[in-house]
Amino acid sequence: MAMAALRVGYLLAAPELVREIAKAVCRYNLNALSHIAAEVGIEMFEAKLRLLVESICAERDRLYG
Repeated sequence: MAMAALRVGYLLAAPELVREIAKAVCRYNLNALSHIAAEVGIEMFEAKLRLLVESICAERDRLYG
């Protein structure tokens, strides 16, 4: 799911890192169309993403074993 043309992205990081990055990002830098498209995209791909995460976790557990 690529939404680069809509200027949509996300960050998963430690809270202290997020606080530092947030200092350089404008609060309202996402237009309404991009926001709605991102929400719809997440809803559409949520089940597929969940399966992917489960698959990655299962493979991780297999490798640790």
